[in-house]
This record gives sequence, structure tokens and C-alpha cells, in this order.
Amino acid sequence: MVSVMSRAVCLAQLGQALLNRCRRPASTVMGLALPAALAVSAAIGVPALTGTATASTARTARSDATQVSVTVRGIDRHGQSVSMAYQVTAVSLTGGQSYSSDGQGVLTIPAGTYAIGAAILTDGSGGQPASRTLDAQIVRARRSITVTLDARAGRLVDVSLSQPGSRPKWIDSSLCVSAGGGVELARDQGWGTVAPTPLYVVPASDSRISFGFVNDWQDGAGVQYFLSGGSKAGIPAKPDYSFSRSSLARLTLQTKAGEALGSGGYWDLSNFTACDPHTVALDFESHAVPSQVTQYVSPGPVWATFLASYSLQSNWTLVGDYKAGHSYTAVIGAAVRGPEEYLPEYAPAGSVKFPLTSLFSDPIAAPDQLQCCADGVVTLKLGSRLVRRLAFTDGGEGPGFSSRLRGAGWYSLTVNASYDQPPVPGAVLSSQVSLLWRFHVSAGDLLANGRGLPVSLTRFLPSGLDASNDAVPGADTPVRLDVVRAGLQSTSTPQYKLRTVALQISVDDGKTWQSVPVSARRGYWLATVHDPASGFVSLRCTVTDVKGNSTVETIVRAYGVS
Repeated sequence: MVSVMSRAVCLAQLGQALLNRCRRPASTVMGLALPAALAVSAAIGVPALTGTATASTARTARSDATQVSVTVRGIDRHGQSVSMAYQVTAVSLTGGQSYSSDGQGVLTIPAGTYAIGAAILTDGSGGQPASRTLDAQIVRARRSITVTLDARAGRLVDVSLSQPGSRPKWIDSSLCVSAGGGVELARDQGWGTVAPTPLYVVPASDSRISFGFVNDWQDGAGVQYFLSGGSKAGIPAKPDYSFSRSSLARLTLQTKAGEALGSGGYWDLSNFTACDPHTVALDFESHAVPSQVTQYVSPGPVWATFLASYSLQSNWTLVGDYKAGHSYTAVIGAAVRGPEEYLPEYAPAGSVKFPLTSLFSDPIAAPDQLQCCADGVVTLKLGSRLVRRLAFTDGGEGPGFSSRLRGAGWYSLTVNASYDQPPVPGAVLSSQVSLLWRFHVSAGDLLANGRGLPVSLTRFLPSGLDASNDAVPGADTPVRLDVVRAGLQSTSTPQYKLRTVALQISVDDGKTWQSVPVSARRGYWLATVHDPASGFVSLRCTVTDVKGNSTVETIVRAYGVS
């Protein structure tokens, strides 16, 4: 079993990688374009558990502001006083700064108006919690004051599922404030072998406070139900929520073998309720690779994350926006792994740069961080003249490649990389990646700092492969080609009309190549590959625009045949 804290930290690492992935074309993230507000919320991850004023507070609070003390007194559901040490969060309604109480339950903050919230624990018999209550108030702190958070005013969060044999396993609930783009005020989780610890919330009519929850259920067949809800404006006086299977989306989570997932791992689901940041449902059952599991989820945006057990560096996330009554499949570990959408671009002083990050990325899912362990060589030439050569290891860990250009002319930038991750069971596919970019540089381009080069990447998406990413011997495999041109450049990239998109295949690990017809579709290209009797199929795509700029991308052992 993986600890809750270690997995929460791991999930928090997803922020930057998901921000990058969410900026890719909509068709590359399960057909979705993630809203900017959602992406920004993702980046803030799991909030700090304890402490005094946050780093942002220290930077933004005026040093000459009047400081006041807010002593927070907690009362449990039995009417007993309870310690609020390190339990209280205050968020400024004007600046959005966040503060935490000290070991005495005291907030030291600049005078102003705040939302103050906390989780109040009521003890039960045997040292076990009898209940947890979330409470939040809007407070004007012009001078030192005392605020009481009273759990006795709480109302039970009552979640029901009309599915025979089902029972709740776990509940996670949060209170947030709209200031600062949505900041968490209080959060608590309820667990239990029979049922979760009862969770209460104190009603509030102020629309600046919001409430959200996630409740994990399981039926007699072992199927899990990921239920979520809440209120975006205030805390309801009657927080009752009922669900049925028909009101949920059916989500099949699938892992495939042959890539870098290893032999097993865990699935986690998270989503954005009415209260940000996202709430996480942990699945403590290990799943082999390959495998699939079906769950039901509340409609709306959901993140499905697979935590590979062999390495914390190999966790991938899929983002979907699901509708009630519909069925979906989320696949991680699908062929073909290849370069992420990082393209070379012009840099200051008439130079060019390329980050060398994520050369072996999942074609659909976002990694928790830039993927490492690619060893290879980069060369830049002006015509036949070598400008710079760089050998690299652990691609993604270093500063990447950069070089001064030697004036105007036709350049070629070549990347040849092999996958050098520590041995992963069953990882036999996408063993080598090569990129050859040929592009023309004008005198004006030498001043184009931050502009992308007029080159591309290709994402190969074969269909009909089995759970091991193998095709049927002698069968025909459709391969979709997505040509990525804009990448993640900070400014616009020239996109000249494409002249040709061509595909070649190899069945001898790149020793010989044969052409395959390609047909243009709306926004992508499609080819049909006749597979050999056994072995592997390597893929090479050549993209050329009307100006003569071109890209040749090669993936050795793109998928298997067995």
C-alpha cells in the first residue's frame, strides 16, 4: 500500500506537467481543451497543511500594515472546547493572501476583512473521531478579536447512492473562498471500515464561500463510484445529495503494456468540485499492467492518474469532461511513445534552442514531470558545416541544447536519442527516437527571439492494438498521424502550407524502409500498415512545407506484432 501522504505529494507534482499538456491542441487531451482557470487551479496542487503566513503573504503584505491578532476558539459537537493549533486558515478578501494559525490557534494578520475557516474534530470512544465539522466565517479584523467556530451548528453531509449492495468508503470535503481565484479554507477526510466518519458543515449564506465534496462508494461486485458535488455560492442549510448509476458517467480505466508503465500500479481519480482545488479519491488496490477497471464518476472534469509502482517518476494523467449516461475509456501506456510538443525556437543573440525534454512521452496522457532518461546526440549544421554537437544523458534534467547561428542559410538540427530508463518490466517499445529538422534562416530570423522554427512533430496513433500494444500478425493496422506545428512557443510560429506528409515503415528495426500511402483527413492524416508475421513495426514520417522546411521523425519499434 502506498501512503496517503506520499501519493498526495506525488499528485501535487502533476501541476506543471499538466499546465504544459493543457496548452496542447484539444484533440491531444482526450479531445478536450482544458479551460485556463482549470489549468491554473491544477497548478496550486495540495494546499499547505500547517504553518504561519505563506510565502506569497510575506511578499505581498505591507510591512507597515497594522497587525492584529485573531484568536480562534473551537467548540466540538459535544460543546467542549478543542484546540485549533495550526488548524485555522484566513484568506484576505481584498488581496487573496492566505495565513495559518500558530500553535495557540492565533492568527497574526494585517487589519482587514477575511474569510476564516477550519475543520473541528469531535472525539468519540476509544480515541476514534466521532465526527468532523467544517466551518467558515467572514470576519472584519480591525483590532485584535476572538472568533468562535462552533461545530454544534453543523449539518450532516448526507450522500446517498441508489445502487444495490453499495456502501460509502471515504469522503473528502472542502470549504473555499472566492478571493485569490479560489483558496481553500478548510478540508477534512473521513474514513471507515464500515462507513466514513460523519462529516458536517456549518451553513453559510455568504456567496463568497463555497463547498465541495467527493465521496467514494463501492458495490457488492467491487465496482467503485466516484461521487462529487457541492455549492458554488454559500454552504447549504441542507447538504443532502443523492445519486444513481444513470446520473453518472461510466469510465473504464485501461493500462497497456510494452511502454514504460512497468508491471503494476494504482489509479487515482480527482476532479474539481464547486470548491477548488481538486479533491482526490485514492484507490489502494494495485492493478497489474496490462489491465482495465471500470468505475462510475459524477459528470464534469475528472483527472485519472496512474501511479506506476516501480517509480514515482512515471505517473501519467488523463483529463476528461464526462457526461451522465455516457461511457468512456481512458488509456495510459498506449503506443506510440515519442516527443512531447516542444519544438526548437529562436533565442537571443541570433541563436536557436531546444529543451531535450520528454522525448519519450505517452501520446495521450500527461506525465507528472518532464520525462528523463533519454541519452543521445544533437547536431546543428549550416549546410554541410558543423556548427555544434552535443552529447546528452538523462534528457529533461539539463538545460537542453542551444547554439549561436552562423548567419543566414539552410540549417539542419538533428536529435538521435535512445531510451535509457532503469530496466522496466516489459518496456520493449519506442526504444529509439530521431528527429531531423531542416529549416531556412533569414537575416530577419536572427532577431526573432522566442519565435518557433517552421518545423513540426508527428504523433503516431495506431488503432486496433491489443493490451500489450501488439497488432495481429498479417493484419492491417490504421495509423493516424497528427502533425503538431505550433508547439509551446511563447510567440507565433510561421505555419506555411504543407506540401507533403509521407509515411514509411520498417520491420527490421530501421535497416530498410518502405513507403505507405497516406490520405489527408480533416486535421490529420491516415495510413494503413500491413503488419508482418511477427516482430516490430518502426514508423517514420516526413513533413515538408511549401518553403522547403521539413521534419523527419522516426520511432524504432513503435508497436509490436504478436
